[in-house]
Amino acid sequence: ERAVDIFMVTVIPVNDQPSWIDPIESFVVDEGELGQFILEVADPDLEREGDELEISMVHDDRTLARGAEFIQIGRTSALFTWRPNLNDEGVYNPIFQVEDRAGLSERLTIEITTGHVNSAPEWVVFPGNNTMIGYVETDVELVLSAEDADGDEIQFGWEYINEPPHDVETSFEADNGQVRLTLRPDRFQDGEYDIRFTSSDGELSSELDVRVIIRLDHPY
Repeated sequence: ERAVDIFMVTVIPVNDQPSWIDPIESFVVDEGELGQFILEVADPDLEREGDELEISMVHDDRTLARGAEFIQIGRTSALFTWRPNLNDEGVYNPIFQVEDRAGLSERLTIEITTGHVNSAPEWVVFPGNNTMIGYVETDVELVLSAEDADGDEIQFGWEYINEPPHDVETSFEADNGQVRLTLRPDRFQDGEYDIRFTSSDGELSSELDVRVIIRLDHPY
């Protein structure tokens, strides 16, 4: 008879490096739009040896300061969320990392492109409560300003919203983002004048309604 040796073989586990599952290379989102993507990771040691993974953004490339968020939402996934503001147009390259408890890690760089979206001019200087009070036989000046976040040239206009109580003499000037409308009511042209101002960049426009109240007598 042949002798048979019986012995035990012990397999010592070796920690495996975590990895990304089908990672994206680039992502596009427009200014003002909500952009989201989920990153998935894998590690053979998770179930076999009870490993734990940390998914993080090790370099945000200015995205966090502009409102982006990155949170781990499970053992093997994380969510990136960003709604770029106006003027956030550009290309960003944040770096993400997955790391296990033993310190093995893998990094991933994703190119995020934020597309420019034209915005309408915004009124920044106008009368409080959109109301102006003046008196007959005295010039009433309305001075307003608008800005365009895209740096576009602004065109201005104005009109009465409804039929004015009187045909008041007016003059209108617009220059360098500022408009000046002057009403010159005579002695009997008191009343309420509802005026709509428009500012346009040639594509988008914004409106501002102002009520001018002309009174007969000064308070003194």
